[in-house]
Parts: sequence; C-alpha cells; structure tokens
Amino acid sequence: MLSPQDSGHSEVKSSNGKQGFNGLYAQKQCQVMHVPSLPLDQLMESSSLRSEEIALVWSDTQGYESEVIASGESLWKSGVPLWVEVAPQALEIHGGASRFESLCRQHFRQLILDEQFLGSGRDQTPHPIDRITEVLRKLQQGKDFRGRDEQDVLLIP
Repeated sequence: MLSPQDSGHSEVKSSNGKQGFNGLYAQKQCQVMHVPSLPLDQLMESSSLRSEEIALVWSDTQGYESEVIASGESLWKSGVPLWVEVAPQALEIHGGASRFESLCRQHFRQLILDEQFLGSGRDQTPHPIDRITEVLRKLQQGKDFRGRDEQDVLLIP
C-alpha cells in the first residue's frame, strides 16, 4: 500500500509491480505499508464467516474490482450484493473492462446506479445486468449524467 501525504489517494501496488489507479505517486513519495490480502472466499473461511452472515460487500479497489468479484463466488451464489466503483481507466490497468463486464454478467443479474439513490423519491428499481455495458461505455467517454469517468454501482446476484 502506498500512502502519500495526501491520504485520500492511497494506492495498492501488487507484488508484480502494478500500481493502483494511475501511479500518480512514486514509491519514494509515499510511506510504504505491507498489507496482507486474501481472496474473499479464503478470507471468509479463515475468519469462520458464513455468507449468510454478510449483508453487503463494498469494494473501492482502484481497478482491482475484477479480482474482488472473481474471489467472492460463494458470496454472490448466496445472494450477497456488491457495491463497487466502476472506473474503466483503472479496470484497463488491471485485467481490462471487458473482464470486469464478463464477471459481472457471470455473477450478477441486476444493478442499481448510485444516482438512483440520490435525493428522496428516486426510482431504485434495479436494471438488468446488461446495463453494465452502457455504464462502461458512457464512463469511457466521460459522459455519465455528471460528466464523470467513474461511478458507484450496486451489483445484485
């Protein structure tokens, strides 16, 4: 984990040298912390947790979201939803947006966009998982309704 003075921008640097989202901070500019990590299913097993005890998984992993999805198969099979930041540029650095899309289609049936939760009375009706293609395309073009290139999405098995 690379943690610069600007603590809001910590990044993961994997053992193969790939750095979080954009590599903005060089290792020499950061405090380096070694943080153990485990695939979700292995973490649950080693912690004696059952998927029925988990209500939600939240992932803001700077492009490593595909690894989170791939490592939590037992959770998704049990119906646990995943709140995830979708950032195509970061996904491309770590396996590609197409891999992320494929994993979403494999493990989830529906999604709700973060904007659906904003303001009272908003429609929170889930969309079919096929909508993930449009979400990725719009974000790659920077054309979501707020001009963003990343968006939070609730993925529902």
